Amino acid sequence: MATSMFFHDERNRLFITFNYQLTLLEMKPEVKDRVLSHEKPVTCAIYNTTYNQVVSACQGSTVIVWMLDTGQKAKQFLNCHGNSEITTLAFDQSETRFMTGSTDGTVKIWDFNGHCHNMLNAGMGGPVDIYQIVTLKRSTLILGWDRYITVFRNQQLNQFHVEPSDWKGGQEHQDDILCASFQPPSTLATASYDGEIVIWNTNSEVASRHLRDRFLKKSMRSREKTRLTLKSEPTFLSISKAATQTSMRGKNTPSLLANKDDVMRPITRALSSCSEDSVDEQVSNELKTLTLLITF
Repeated sequence: MATSMFFHDERNRLFITFNYQLTLLEMKPEVKDRVLSHEKPVTCAIYNTTYNQVVSACQGSTVIVWMLDTGQKAKQFLNCHGNSEITTLAFDQSETRFMTGSTDGTVKIWDFNGHCHNMLNAGMGGPVDIYQIVTLKRSTLILGWDRYITVFRNQQLNQFHVEPSDWKGGQEHQDDILCASFQPPSTLATASYDGEIVIWNTNSEVASRHLRDRFLKKSMRSREKTRLTLKSEPTFLSISKAATQTSMRGKNTPSLLANKDDVMRPITRALSSCSEDSVDEQVSNELKTLTLLITF
């Protein structure tokens, strides 16, 4: 098997052909003295208005505090969650402590001297994907892997290991809760994987409203049903093509639609299943147009 190589000087690209394959290698100049913020990919960063600092975290479980004015590294905390990745960061209400959520299922509360004050057992001892931490005046909410809101009360923070409390509102979402937004004084919005948004009152912890696009969901299901209906008629497309070809040949050509009832029967069944709630308007109009074409 022959191998060929060609180097393009202007674009610094090398072409290699081997074993029926063509490979392109792009040559890039080596970057020297490159400064990186973290050794592993950065997963999250938050800004502290009290100290005018930025706190960042990476997949290597490292947290770094940066001075915003100078860009210098102020502090660095290694192995905050061992070998587990840090997925999210948050500050407490005073912004004097920060929280790290990890794939090991725990949330840790730190001060800016690197001391861990509390460890919240959000995953109940198992690994989970923590996407967001929401700090309220009297509690902390943790989201990301369940249909329930995991809540920790501030009065529980007098011990190091803290177990979650019960959210009074229970389960309102039908899929995993991925994100949330809090609007003072007491409005919380949570969004789940299926696109549903639930509005909560944080004082009573009861859901007040569900936001979902019901028509869109019903329309999507109905479109799938329509496709199945059309596929169940194996002669539908062939008959429509024959009708078009016959109309183009003219009146002298023997008609392929000698029995119009055989043609109309599958179309009538498809139209009878169409409604404003179960099928989109475009499909219904196309079927009606084809009916008129065959009729005339």
